[in-house]
Amino acid sequence: YLKVRKGDNIFTPDNELHATYFPVKTVMVVSSKYPRDQETYERDTVREPLITADNIDEMLAKYA
Repeated sequence: YLKVRKGDNIFTPDNELHATYFPVKTVMVVSSKYPRDQETYERDTVREPLITADNIDEMLAKYA
């Protein structure tokens, strides 16, 4: 769990399983050494149900 504040930078290495949760309207800037057009992004993204509507309260209680 990592609580990020305005102005913070985060680095996620290649093949790192990660998820995000935004409890308020958020603006996020993402940069990558890879092309981030939609087709390329979808091709190298694997979606995992890490945070869901069913487990969000449990996840926040455990990690927040």
